Amino acid sequence: DTVVEVMGGLHPAYEYVTAAMERGKNVVTANKALIARLVVAKQCTDVHSTTLFQEICYRYMTEHDYAGHIAMVSRLYGEKCECMLSNMEKYFHPSVRFNRPQGGLFVTTFLPEGMDAYPFVTEGIRRKVACVPGVAFVMDPARPSNAFRMNYSMPTMEQIETGIRILGQLTWELLDK
Repeated sequence: DTVVEVMGGLHPAYEYVTAAMERGKNVVTANKALIARLVVAKQCTDVHSTTLFQEICYRYMTEHDYAGHIAMVSRLYGEKCECMLSNMEKYFHPSVRFNRPQGGLFVTTFLPEGMDAYPFVTEGIRRKVACVPGVAFVMDPARPSNAFRMNYSMPTMEQIETGIRILGQLTWELLDK
């Protein structure tokens, strides 16, 4: 159902419209006073976390070993990162360069200058290994990028090794012609 507000003014239109939205109704209005009030309400949800979410975070950080959790995930992600990097050194063509992250969850990788990573990424996806082409991170998406980015937070160590082996084979196929 859709509610069409034609009353004008802020009250009682605001009360009727918010009640309709709370019940899951779609609302159509051209009421400038009402739209201004709803925009402010929407901005509050856009620019800060809800009180409930703040309370959940506060309780988690004060009632659990937050520092221990951070230390544990830092160790885990460090091990996964090292797994990815060591497998890249083992399987990737030597002309492929990559960064050694000091934190975060991604390794940025570079095919030789002048190559476009997009076809590489597309073929990787066809082989069931996903990574993100560098064109997603540049100002001019029409200009080819030789970079691609890989994430090591979600896959297991075994999945990382398998994925890197597959992508490594692809680097040799493309670069050893």
